[in-house]
Amino acid sequence: MILGVTGTSRGATIEQMRKIRCFIEDNDVKILHHGDCIGVDVQTAKIAEFMGIKTVCHPPSNPAARARHASTVILPEKEYLDRNRDIVDAVDYMIVVPFEKEEILRSGTWMTYRYAKKRDVGRTIIFPDGTLRIEESTIKRVL
Repeated sequence: MILGVTGTSRGATIEQMRKIRCFIEDNDVKILHHGDCIGVDVQTAKIAEFMGIKTVCHPPSNPAARARHASTVILPEKEYLDRNRDIVDAVDYMIVVPFEKEEILRSGTWMTYRYAKKRDVGRTIIFPDGTLRIEESTIKRVL
Protein backbone atom coordinates (compact mmCIF):
# COMPACT_ATOMS: atom_id res chain seq x y z
CA MET A 1 0.00 0.00 0.00
CA ILE A 2 1.05 3.57 -0.67
CA LEU A 3 -0.05 5.57 2.36
CA GLY A 4 -0.44 9.29 2.87
CA VAL A 5 -0.66 11.14 6.17
CA THR A 6 -2.06 14.51 7.15
CA GLY A 7 -2.24 15.74 10.70
CA THR A 8 -1.90 18.42 13.30
CA SER A 9 1.29 20.40 13.68
CA ARG A 10 0.73 20.17 17.43
CA GLY A 11 1.79 16.55 17.30
CA ALA A 12 -0.06 13.30 17.79
CA THR A 13 -1.24 12.11 21.18
CA ILE A 14 0.17 8.86 22.58
CA GLU A 15 -3.08 7.13 21.57
CA GLN A 16 -2.83 8.47 18.02
CA MET A 17 0.82 7.38 17.78
CA ARG A 18 -0.09 3.83 18.82
CA LYS A 19 -2.82 3.66 16.19
CA ILE A 20 -0.55 5.09 13.47
CA ARG A 21 2.07 2.42 14.17
CA CYS A 22 -0.56 -0.36 14.27
CA PHE A 23 -2.07 0.87 10.99
CA ILE A 24 1.32 0.81 9.28
CA GLU A 25 2.15 -2.65 10.68
CA ASP A 26 -1.24 -4.13 9.74
CA ASN A 27 -1.52 -2.80 6.19
CA ASP A 28 1.69 -3.76 4.37
CA VAL A 29 2.68 -0.14 3.78
CA LYS A 30 5.47 0.12 1.20
CA ILE A 31 5.68 3.91 0.80
CA LEU A 32 4.61 6.81 3.01
CA HIS A 33 3.88 10.27 1.56
CA HIS A 34 3.95 13.16 4.05
CA GLY A 35 3.97 16.95 4.05
CA ASP A 36 7.17 17.51 6.09
CA CYS A 37 5.60 19.68 8.75
CA ILE A 38 6.40 19.54 12.44
CA GLY A 39 4.00 17.36 14.37
CA VAL A 40 2.20 14.39 12.87
CA ASP A 41 3.94 14.46 9.46
CA VAL A 42 7.42 14.03 10.87
CA GLN A 43 6.29 11.72 13.70
CA THR A 44 4.76 9.36 11.15
CA ALA A 45 7.74 9.64 8.80
CA LYS A 46 10.05 8.63 11.67
CA ILE A 47 7.89 5.60 12.48
CA ALA A 48 7.92 4.56 8.82
CA GLU A 49 11.66 5.13 8.56
CA PHE A 50 12.25 3.01 11.67
CA MET A 51 10.19 0.23 10.08
CA GLY A 52 12.23 0.37 6.85
CA ILE A 53 9.50 1.99 4.77
CA LYS A 54 10.36 4.41 1.96
CA THR A 55 9.25 7.98 2.73
CA VAL A 56 8.34 10.64 0.17
CA CYS A 57 8.41 14.24 1.36
CA HIS A 58 6.14 16.90 -0.16
CA PRO A 59 7.62 20.01 1.50
CA PRO A 60 5.76 23.29 1.85
CA SER A 61 7.21 26.42 0.27
CA ASN A 62 6.69 28.27 3.57
CA PRO A 63 9.52 27.08 5.85
CA ALA A 64 7.90 28.25 9.12
CA ALA A 65 6.54 24.83 10.19
CA ARG A 66 8.78 22.64 8.05
CA ALA A 67 10.50 19.72 9.79
CA ARG A 68 13.12 19.03 7.10
CA HIS A 69 12.87 15.27 7.47
CA ALA A 70 15.59 13.37 5.60
CA SER A 71 13.13 11.33 3.55
CA THR A 72 14.03 8.79 0.89
CA VAL A 73 12.65 11.17 -1.77
CA ILE A 74 12.24 14.93 -1.34
CA LEU A 75 10.03 16.58 -3.94
CA PRO A 76 10.11 20.27 -4.91
CA GLU A 77 8.50 22.73 -2.51
CA LYS A 78 4.91 23.78 -3.20
CA GLU A 79 2.23 25.90 -1.58
CA TYR A 80 0.35 24.05 1.18
CA LEU A 81 -2.87 23.53 -0.77
CA ASP A 82 -1.08 22.20 -3.85
CA ARG A 83 1.23 19.85 -1.97
CA ASN A 84 -1.70 18.51 0.12
CA ARG A 85 -3.55 17.65 -3.07
CA ASP A 86 -0.39 16.05 -4.50
CA ILE A 87 -0.16 13.79 -1.44
CA VAL A 88 -3.76 12.62 -1.83
CA ASP A 89 -3.33 12.11 -5.58
CA ALA A 90 -0.22 9.96 -5.04
CA VAL A 91 -1.59 7.45 -2.53
CA ASP A 92 -3.91 4.47 -2.16
CA TYR A 93 -5.08 5.44 1.32
CA MET A 94 -4.87 8.36 3.79
CA ILE A 95 -4.61 8.48 7.53
CA VAL A 96 -5.92 11.72 9.02
CA VAL A 97 -4.67 12.68 12.48
CA PRO A 98 -6.46 15.84 13.67
CA PHE A 99 -6.11 17.86 16.87
CA GLU A 100 -9.89 18.35 17.01
CA LYS A 101 -12.66 15.84 17.64
CA GLU A 102 -14.87 17.56 15.06
CA GLU A 103 -14.20 18.67 11.50
CA ILE A 104 -13.41 22.39 11.16
CA LEU A 105 -13.13 24.62 8.10
CA ARG A 106 -9.87 26.52 8.56
CA SER A 107 -7.53 23.58 8.92
CA GLY A 108 -5.05 22.07 6.48
CA THR A 109 -5.63 18.63 7.98
CA TRP A 110 -9.39 18.79 7.47
CA MET A 111 -9.03 20.40 4.01
CA THR A 112 -6.83 17.47 2.98
CA TYR A 113 -9.40 15.07 4.44
CA ARG A 114 -12.17 16.72 2.39
CA TYR A 115 -10.07 16.48 -0.78
CA ALA A 116 -9.39 12.77 -0.13
CA LYS A 117 -13.13 12.26 0.37
CA LYS A 118 -13.90 14.12 -2.88
CA ARG A 119 -11.32 12.00 -4.75
CA ASP A 120 -12.78 8.85 -3.11
CA VAL A 121 -9.48 7.85 -1.55
CA GLY A 122 -10.06 5.55 1.43
CA ARG A 123 -9.21 7.15 4.75
CA THR A 124 -9.05 6.52 8.45
CA ILE A 125 -9.37 9.36 10.91
CA ILE A 126 -7.48 8.76 14.14
CA PHE A 127 -8.98 11.05 16.77
CA PRO A 128 -6.99 12.38 19.77
CA ASP A 129 -8.39 9.71 22.11
CA GLY A 130 -7.32 6.98 19.65
CA THR A 131 -10.77 6.16 18.33
CA LEU A 132 -10.99 5.48 14.61
CA ARG A 133 -13.43 6.41 11.89
CA ILE A 134 -12.83 4.28 8.81
CA GLU A 135 -14.15 5.59 5.50
CA GLU A 136 -13.46 3.16 2.68
CA SER A 137 -13.31 4.11 -0.96
CA THR A 138 -16.18 3.03 -3.19
CA ILE A 139 -13.64 2.39 -5.96
CA LYS A 140 -12.01 -1.03 -6.05
CA ARG A 141 -8.27 -0.42 -6.27
CA VAL A 142 -5.64 -3.02 -7.05
CA LEU A 143 -2.92 -2.78 -4.40
